[in-house]
Amino acid sequence: MQVIRYHSAKELLSKAGFFLEKNEAANNLILGILYSLINKSSPNQYNSDLFFAVVEEDEQLLIVMLMTPPYNLVIYGEGEKIDEAIKLSISYLLTNNIAIPGVIGQFQIATNFAKVWEQRTGCSSTIKMKQRIYKLEKVKGVKLSPGKIRTADINDIEFVSDWVYRFSEDILEKMTHEDAYEFAKKTINKSSIYLWQDRETVSIAAYSRPTKNGISVNLVYTPPKFRNKGYATSCVASLSQLLLERRYKFCTLYTDLLNTTSNNIYIKIGYKPIADSIVYSFK
Repeated sequence: MQVIRYHSAKELLSKAGFFLEKNEAANNLILGILYSLINKSSPNQYNSDLFFAVVEEDEQLLIVMLMTPPYNLVIYGEGEKIDEAIKLSISYLLTNNIAIPGVIGQFQIATNFAKVWEQRTGCSSTIKMKQRIYKLEKVKGVKLSPGKIRTADINDIEFVSDWVYRFSEDILEKMTHEDAYEFAKKTINKSSIYLWQDRETVSIAAYSRPTKNGISVNLVYTPPKFRNKGYATSCVASLSQLLLERRYKFCTLYTDLLNTTSNNIYIKIGYKPIADSIVYSFK
């Protein structure tokens, strides 16, 4: 059993693409990041200290790892020897002085990784968020709220950036106002953020991280004064339908398991749970 490190997203995708794409929807995060790096759709989003690696035995893949600092290590793996592979992964990270702020992955592997990390380092791990991954192949015929969907443009930058900032507070990934503005500007320039308009803008949603067959819906936010009126449902359902009418066979999204409202909204639209994920932070 060995850890093999790669120097580019293209190399890792060439090695592990088939392994990951057996569960393409569940692996939308790691695959989406790889594709965005290869296509340079986000050339300035990450610093240069990227980490790409696999653990394999007899040419059989057991674990795939990706980190784009300052973000968490993303990990995926399967097989009877997964526990041994986790231990080897952590030994490699420590031996090579690769600092990680936390880990995100499907529940079992990320939880096992966090436990071994604590044992090996003396650090503590904290559950930052329990998540559920959903997949949608067909939008249900939900009743839409008054209004219509439209693409955000640069004239919307002020309130969109403010809503991005508030969204980051809600998901406990707080940005600065400056970072929220830059993120909103980039997203608007890529025409990947959509608004639900009912006389005024009442809800937003965006898409990102296209993979071979799918794409992720995210940044779903409705200000408190506009909630409980079906605007988020209308915005996400309409955006999902637009994406399915393009080349995508399915849409995916992550939810906070504690937010029962959003989970119910997505199920109502036609999203189906396919895996549970968890985020740990290390201190």
